[in-house]
Amino acid sequence: MKTIILNNDEEVTINPQINALTMKNLRDKEGFKTKLIIGAMIKQEDIDEFVLIDSVFLAYRQANPQGMEYETFLSKYDLDMEEAMPILVAVISKKGRQEFAKAFKKRTSKKK
Repeated sequence: MKTIILNNDEEVTINPQINALTMKNLRDKEGFKTKLIIGAMIKQEDIDEFVLIDSVFLAYRQANPQGMEYETFLSKYDLDMEEAMPILVAVISKKGRQEFAKAFKKRTSKKK
């Protein structure tokens, strides 16, 4: 699991390995629109700021199934392209998850 820092300095866990049940529950129970992220998964184009934000939110809710709802999350998350882009790639592809894990480990490992 990885973490991100929200704009209120709260550290939250994310998991970019999104499963179908998480997406279904968000869609059916909370009305979360999965169209943008599904489009990015299929076409891997038309990536706008909300595709990035949605991918971060999905990774957050995968790690925190009972976590904040979308609008609450939006109020606490400041878009950071450098942070969000690797999360998006990790959400939409297995290779992306492997690269995300490597980059995260490299960024957080202590230099000796």
